[in-house]
This record gives sequence, structure tokens and C-alpha cells, in this order.
Amino acid sequence: MLRGLDTSGGSDDVPTMIKVAGRTELDADVTVYVRETATSAERERQAVVREEIERLENAGVLEDVSVVAWSDVPADERYAEFVAAVGADTLEPSFERRADGTVVDLPAVCVAIREDGELVGLYPQHGDVEQTVGDCVRALCSGDRVANVRN
Repeated sequence: MLRGLDTSGGSDDVPTMIKVAGRTELDADVTVYVRETATSAERERQAVVREEIERLENAGVLEDVSVVAWSDVPADERYAEFVAAVGADTLEPSFERRADGTVVDLPAVCVAIREDGELVGLYPQHGDVEQTVGDCVRALCSGDRVANVRN
């Protein structure tokens, strides 16, 4: 029997099922990075992700969540961390180095999951299988594994 929490969600007020019983506890820090210079469609997507993450917090699924603007963090350092974990090819086209090699074109929304300070989950990725931020949120809601970084 699936036990969960029905909450209204999404732009169409579609119920979101958050599995709360029988799930493996996620003891991790979740950081949602957002780009401040986003198109209206990207801002909508950011808002949906923020709402879903807030629902997960309210359901007690997530405890350590922060939403951070890319402009408030050393983006080049984050990019280097992500490249070291999954490789540059896996990050493209969401992350791109410009021709001068110093500035990173950043995604409108990105989720990083860290356990004990170590990066264990990163969305989006474009490897053999595309893994979107939406995939991350759905996995968090259903209690599925979100660790997709091989260390």
C-alpha cells in the first residue's frame, strides 16, 4: 500500500503525490541554483521547482535545502566541481564555457545534492541518458534514488 501526502501542485494545480511512508531517509543537503536573468518560461520552471521543493520540505522529506542565485556563488568553482564529478560533456548544453574560458553559461535551474559535503546528485545532466531537474523532483517525491554521481 502506498502511503503518501497529496498536495496541490504545478501550474495546473495537479496533485503531487509525495511518498512519505516506507522511504529511505535522504540525509543530504539540497541546493537549488537559479539564474536571475531568465526568460519568462525559465522563470515559470524555476517557480515550479521551488514550489515542489517547498512541498518536499513541508512533508518532512527534505530538511537542508537552500535556493541560491548563481550570481551569489563562485560559479566557476561550482562548474569545476561539477566537471570533476561528471565530466564537461555530461554538463553540455546546460553548462557551457564561453570562448574566453573564464565565464560559464549557466542553466536557469540546477539541483545539487551533497552528503557530508560530497556531491552525490546533480541535475541536469546530458550523458547516455538525459537527467533533468524534473526527473530529480519526481525521484524526490517518490522516494527513488537521486544519487547519480559516481565518486
